[in-house]
Amino acid sequence: MSARCQVTGARPSFGRSASRSHRRTSRRVAPNLQKKTCCVPSLRRRITLRSTAVAGCTYVTTRNRRNTPDRQVVRKYDSVVRRVVEFREER
Repeated sequence: MSARCQVTGARPSFGRSASRSHRRTSRRVAPNLQKKTCCVPSLRRRITLRSTAVAGCTYVTTRNRRNTPDRQVVRKYDSVVRRVVEFREER
């Protein structure tokens, strides 16, 4: 598995750390990835996303607008409100 967020696309960042004597060594900072499960009623199943902790209230999906022209509704646990909420698609 790659260390990449499926929602925001965040990747590991690279840099150099300096010791007290100012010796430089390479370092890699990985994003804070969490597994989040949400229910998609149109698919009639649950899907698991690997997303960063910052992307708690966002959900990105693609669908065919010819087959399903109405707006999609996703029920997902919101960590801010601490309960399951309905996320409605915006145009």
